[in-house]
Amino acid sequence: MMHRPSLFPTTTALSAAWKMSSSPKWLHSFFTGIDALSGFCASDLFEGASLTNARGAYSDSLAEWALTSCLYFNKQIPRCQENRLNKKWDKFTMGHLYGKTIGFVGFGHIATTTATLARAFGMKILALKRNVPKQQQQQHQIADAIYSSESACEMLRECDFVVCSLPGTPKTDGFMSSKEFEAMPSHSVFISIGRYLT
Repeated sequence: MMHRPSLFPTTTALSAAWKMSSSPKWLHSFFTGIDALSGFCASDLFEGASLTNARGAYSDSLAEWALTSCLYFNKQIPRCQENRLNKKWDKFTMGHLYGKTIGFVGFGHIATTTATLARAFGMKILALKRNVPKQQQQQHQIADAIYSSESACEMLRECDFVVCSLPGTPKTDGFMSSKEFEAMPSHSVFISIGRYLT
């Protein structure tokens, strides 16, 4: 069962404000997901009212963070920082992202924005989606290949980096289990920017 701490001080305050309003028609969440509002929606959001969220508002920022994480490990930033502190000249071969494979678990707006940046680095793009029509597995504007969720381990075996941007829903709860992590090569880096639970 999913458990996530509330991102509101309490949903009680939201419920009370909603009930005091005069027939509200619209509720907007500044969060990308609405899982923090699920209890409120189930009990207080009445029929006829619209609920919207900030889908896409944080995609650029999260995409930059994901690529920063790739560079952090690929360029061995901790080693560079330690060398600077120790005033040590440490000549080593620094890796590059060009030609590396990045896989996306979930391929919504955040992931496609990240994939666009990864493409600029010359990375190979793989994507995992819940429902993939046969023709889409072969052709996509951004991804080199798209896999269905049943083929997760097949995709993960090829990845140098894995970016997970799954939403927090009962269907994604525990999606990345030990089986999926064991399928990844030992050098792979897992970057979580989603709201799902493992």
